[in-house]
Amino acid sequence: MDTADFEKTVEHSTGRDLHEFVGQWFRAVGHPVFTASWRWDEGKKAAVVHLEQPYAGALHHGFYTGNMTVAAWVKGVRTARTFAFHRKQETFELPLRARPQMVQVDPDHEWLKELDWEKNASEWKYEAAHAPYAVDRIRALQALLKQPSKQSPPSSQSNIGREQGSGATPL
Repeated sequence: MDTADFEKTVEHSTGRDLHEFVGQWFRAVGHPVFTASWRWDEGKKAAVVHLEQPYAGALHHGFYTGNMTVAAWVKGVRTARTFAFHRKQETFELPLRARPQMVQVDPDHEWLKELDWEKNASEWKYEAAHAPYAVDRIRALQALLKQPSKQSPPSSQSNIGREQGSGATPL
């Protein structure tokens, strides 16, 4: 069975058009690369997340499309929403009751991707201590090591991940 046969078989059994999906994930070379940033909009009480694909390999329209989940944690409580994106740059608004301590794009790692986040040191520290997945805690620690600081980077003997009720396993 070749890719075209696979596409036809799955389309027939599901009733869904998979041409775009198969083109992105089976026929194109590469994978999505995203840059992300967020800001708090006090007036709207929303985390405003900006997602951009600087380049996307050999895709016919130059970027990946699909659904992306954005999650934010306010006082340890996760709020998430899945957004459809169809352009090279998208901005999503996630309504929240207060400014979040942590915001993540694709928090459950459903996408095979590269993601470059613009976050400050306090956001990376919170993520290193509270992110639900070890891969996110490691990424946060790596980001902290890259940031210029007068203090030494966190050691394995620090309190990261040891806060009561953090939900994180110590590194």
